[in-house]
Amino acid sequence: MKLKSLHLTSDLYENVSYDEHAIPLVTCIDDFDEYVSRQWSAHWHEGFEFTVPLKGTCEYTVRKGNHEEKVILRPGDGIFINSGVLHSVQALEANTRTACFVLPPTFFNFKSFEVLRKNSILPILDSGVTKIVWRHNNEEDRHITD
Repeated sequence: MKLKSLHLTSDLYENVSYDEHAIPLVTCIDDFDEYVSRQWSAHWHEGFEFTVPLKGTCEYTVRKGNHEEKVILRPGDGIFINSGVLHSVQALEANTRTACFVLPPTFFNFKSFEVLRKNSILPILDSGVTKIVWRHNNEEDRHITD
């Protein structure tokens, strides 16, 4: 079996290939045993990333300047990574599997999304927030990750 790895440019940019649908969206179920060293190396992309572990445990490392924060995720937890944020993911055990989708901010450029883009998307992009984490043991968070 040939192991997978991310395809990055010299500045660690991942040029995400969106699914062949009318909606620019990447959806995937990833088995980390299929990746070199069970990890996604440090990378960034323009899309918003949402991930939920389905099995096993993984550790996101999120970087902003010289600051680095590690977040351990278990099934039922979830994470949002903002556009342009450098991050990496390491499975902490064999058979770790995640569900993920990446949505480009340009998805909201349609006229029908104008108010949503102005009131919600642009403030997120401009906020400086690198990530949001939801935990399975928090009842309010479960509404999002479920």
